Amino acid sequence: MTAPSGACYPACMHLAFVLAEPSGVGPVTAYVRGLAAALRGLGYTVEVVADAGSIPPGARPVLDGMALPALAAGLGELAGRGAVALIHHPGAAATGPAGAAAREVERTWLPRFGRVVATSRPVADRLVAEFGIAPERVAVVTPGAPDAPRSPGSGGPGCAVLAVGALAPRKGHDALLRAFARLPDLDWRLTIAGGARDPAHVAQLTDLAGGAGLAGRVRIAADPGPDELEALWRGADLFALATRWEGYPVAV
Repeated sequence: MTAPSGACYPACMHLAFVLAEPSGVGPVTAYVRGLAAALRGLGYTVEVVADAGSIPPGARPVLDGMALPALAAGLGELAGRGAVALIHHPGAAATGPAGAAAREVERTWLPRFGRVVATSRPVADRLVAEFGIAPERVAVVTPGAPDAPRSPGSGGPGCAVLAVGALAPRKGHDALLRAFARLPDLDWRLTIAGGARDPAHVAQLTDLAGGAGLAGRVRIAADPGPDELEALWRGADLFALATRWEGYPVAV
């Protein structure tokens, strides 16, 4: 990554990231904050703000793709300020009304942004193929993760399984529950931890676990804080990911 030059300077040197969940602790927020730290190291002025109204004058907006539906009314003005869209995965990959709303916003506005950043090559290819974005306007910045010690595990008895991901249909937690329901003879317990962006889906997962007779072996940890999530990682023997589509599996 190199600092911009030419006509882009100095506007491109002052960036303001607008997050969908500015106070979150999940992998998406960690990715954005890590990217912001790397850019500061290259000489950029970078701020992470709670909403579009907090973008400082003269700063180039960098919009979390998951925030686009909420920002829809102001995207014309933001595009005029040279906004960049940061796409973890196309929101249109979501199902139900949320997916339909994201699809409409993305197809209308993504081709109008001067630059789009994707978290992986598959995401970039999908943006070009499905949203009509010129390939030269899409950049790929893959996430990273700091080194971490190996989890010591639960210490038994049985196997403690951990799944980390937003509590939304795309993440496939329902498929994971159905799979574990077929293993009643094994000694396991499952924790599903993630942001509760879709309360109705959280209720469906709870009902599914109860209906499958798994209520005593499954815990759904909605919106865990950083300390709780760290404790879950330390106590896990096995990690499970059942997602239906991932732009980049940060949790893995």
